[in-house]
Amino acid sequence: MRATAHHRTRQRRISRYRVGTIMTATTLSKEALALSPDKRLQLACALIESVEGDDAPCAETAWNEEISERISRYDRGEAKSIPAAEVFRQLRGIAPGK
Repeated sequence: MRATAHHRTRQRRISRYRVGTIMTATTLSKEALALSPDKRLQLACALIESVEGDDAPCAETAWNEEISERISRYDRGEAKSIPAAEVFRQLRGIAPGK
């Protein structure tokens, strides 16, 4: 009988913890969304890194590598540039009014 009472008490504690966690996550989410875009991006990167671990590169590192590679391809003559006016013309064709 005592084990059953202990079990019920433990279940109530777990339930309260889960409710508290959900409420905390909701509050945290609202507060995070109130941050500036730059601060939200920093927070998002930190959260992603915390899930992926130290072995996974941050998105910023990956993008820096991609940018360097693209510049190298352009410098070697393997890529051509497109004038900004042409890019924007194409974008207006894809998403008019945006």
